[in-house]
Amino acid sequence: MSKKIVVICIILITTIFTTLSAQDIVVIGQVMSAETGEALPMVNVWFKGGKTGCITNEEGFFMLRSDKPEKQLCVSVIGYRSRTITLDYGKDQMIEIFLKEESTLLDEIVVMPKQDYAIQLLEKVRENRHNNNPDNISNLQSIEKKQTYINVTNIKNRTLQRKLFNELLKGTISHSDSSHTLPVYINQTISNISISPDTSSITTIDEKQNAVKVLSTDQWKQFVAGYTPQINLYNTYSTILGTNFMSPIAKSAKSYYNFFLADSTKTESGKEYKIRVLPKNEHGLVYKGWLWIDSATYAITKADLNIANGTNVSYLNNYNYKYQATANNNIFLPVQNNQQLGLSMNLFANSNRQNITGLILTENKEYTNSNVKRETDTEYGDSIYNDSISLSLNNSMEGMWNGIDSINQTRIRKLVTWGVDLVLNQYLHIWQIDLGPICNLLHYNRLEGISPRLSLRSGEKFSRNITFGGYYGYGFYDRRHKYGGEIQWRFGPTKRNTLSLFYDHKVENYGYDDMLIYNENRVMDIDNISNSIIFKKDPTIALFKKFDLQYVYEKQGFKFKTNAFVQEIESNPFVTYIQNGRPIEKLSNAGIKFDIRLSWDERSLDFFFHRYYLSTKYPVIHFTAETGMAKVIPELRFYGKFGIYAHQNVPLGFGKLHWAFQANAIVGTVPFPLLTMARSARGAYYNNTDFMLLHQMELMSDLYVAATIRYQTRGYIFGYIPYVNKLGIKEDIIFNIGYGHLSNRHREMLEYPTFMLNAEGKPNWNNMPYIEAGFGFSNILHIGGIEFIWRVTHRDAPDAMKFGIKWFLNLDI
Repeated sequence: MSKKIVVICIILITTIFTTLSAQDIVVIGQVMSAETGEALPMVNVWFKGGKTGCITNEEGFFMLRSDKPEKQLCVSVIGYRSRTITLDYGKDQMIEIFLKEESTLLDEIVVMPKQDYAIQLLEKVRENRHNNNPDNISNLQSIEKKQTYINVTNIKNRTLQRKLFNELLKGTISHSDSSHTLPVYINQTISNISISPDTSSITTIDEKQNAVKVLSTDQWKQFVAGYTPQINLYNTYSTILGTNFMSPIAKSAKSYYNFFLADSTKTESGKEYKIRVLPKNEHGLVYKGWLWIDSATYAITKADLNIANGTNVSYLNNYNYKYQATANNNIFLPVQNNQQLGLSMNLFANSNRQNITGLILTENKEYTNSNVKRETDTEYGDSIYNDSISLSLNNSMEGMWNGIDSINQTRIRKLVTWGVDLVLNQYLHIWQIDLGPICNLLHYNRLEGISPRLSLRSGEKFSRNITFGGYYGYGFYDRRHKYGGEIQWRFGPTKRNTLSLFYDHKVENYGYDDMLIYNENRVMDIDNISNSIIFKKDPTIALFKKFDLQYVYEKQGFKFKTNAFVQEIESNPFVTYIQNGRPIEKLSNAGIKFDIRLSWDERSLDFFFHRYYLSTKYPVIHFTAETGMAKVIPELRFYGKFGIYAHQNVPLGFGKLHWAFQANAIVGTVPFPLLTMARSARGAYYNNTDFMLLHQMELMSDLYVAATIRYQTRGYIFGYIPYVNKLGIKEDIIFNIGYGHLSNRHREMLEYPTFMLNAEGKPNWNNMPYIEAGFGFSNILHIGGIEFIWRVTHRDAPDAMKFGIKWFLNLDI
């Protein structure tokens, strides 16, 4: 769910700031030598048959634009063979052009270097990677200067000529071309890094930050840090946007790369080898570019890598990584670590990286004053911390800074801020009052029919640490009033503690609390009008009355939550309560719950009494416990519940694996609505932690274990079909399994309804696991997919769904 909302916010930002009219075309590229890979400056580039042209800059880059579709691009420079490049007609694109030297055109035999020696060199690099890996240095002091910025790209003149965008023209945009860039975030930091065998620390010496005010300063930092790749070529894989890319020095790299020794130069320690890195398959999750290797230590001294052209990663348009290291006490320490990540918001993928509209995230790191402690040293020297070190903006950064200031004064920035806040928090801010969540203002279900609701709370302008509010609604079918209230207080030096009191009198789904564990970013009720439209309208629901006193403590990677509650659940014509043959009007229970949440390397955005979790490649685990008593007159029983919930998105070398696991146990006796329910999809739409062909409350348990597994390829079938491969469609394999046990002792409180029993009157589990399997296609238009599911077991159950076609939203980033 976090990925979906993050992508929606990115689309909001880029869509409003980018083109509303796409008639101009833009071609951006780089011209390089085919022999050495070095950039070629002063190269003539022009559209064939036209007068529009330019020359490349010192880094070989050029940009051309045309107000009409172009078919071919001409490239020419003295000393190299001229080329004519066929363009994709009428489309923006980014291209790399390699020119051959004239001397290579003679009728003579050209001997290409063999791969054998290059492979041997890289095997030596892998054998020595433990000694050369900067992450393994345990005695280090260094100054890190980091510069991070984000731009929205491809802003067209026709866009800016529209009335809404006129105010962006003043002081924010260069007019040198019809394709513009808008800065939205800039951060410069100087830090003192100190690593010893016992401790490590990063102390910020100075920091400057400016950003478009759609998020707070801290939220921007968390968001950028969460999606900035952490690249280390000495590791087997590095993760970019939740996808693993194989390092050229990985053990199995030679199966996926071609390596060529291009050059060698003398150095103080011996030689430095230059190796050309090329993918064997342009659709693989691999790099292409150059590596430089030291002959004495087999350390990587320099790298210049891009992703392969055919890489099928959602929204990833391009990626470049540059690395440089120098020797210090015979250890090569990084002096530069730069990367640039390009995101495209197009609905159609493109193997040629043609359309460049979207976001560009750039991070440049420079390391100075680095000092490695030798084994013979007995003490550390003086700290390299220096109070006189401070940041200053260069002309480029100052221009971006002023541009952001100008954007923050515009009406369109306020519009974007309003949209992002509405998507993330679902509230409209009216003076000191918040109206929402917006989707909760209208409900529809079969129990209460159409039910409009007014929901208000005090907003952040009233108090940043306290909120109170309530809601009132009316069901036109059941003709009953629904209402509730809340008061919440954040306290403590870091505001990590929250004390809350809630009262609810509303219609709710059975198993709603378990659903929230897997949908922690949700701020709306599950039966709001948006869900009613896409879900079938007959889930198992009831009228709940509940008091809930709650305490939460949270810091990064850890959350503790406990709540004491009292609730009543009413019977209704759809889920009736029967005891000894007579109808029961309601049941009640009271108890205390505990929930410990653990996560690793997970970042979050802290909003007003709402924490929004960003995605992580590591597991998220919940340990839950509940103790209480349940009452169905005249029965009163004590019970205990225990549970483990875990889920993870695992980037793999061949795709991505999502898994979720759940285990629950109940001791004592409870009425059947308090049993563990196998989560099931409620219509054509589903979450990837649900069983897709189960009816609501079909499988209830007091002992339960389940797992849902989804493996997503990188388009191993569709990626090789011409034209279809440009759609970026990926294949999915699905396997879901659950097993449970239900004791007859719970019948002492309430009889089991017929939908929980088989034809023999026994619980539906019948000593057999429930299994689903299927396949599907995801990343359709980058927004979702469709899957075909078969019920493997329990096919003879009453009204069993043996086959289903389901769709889902999966804004994959």
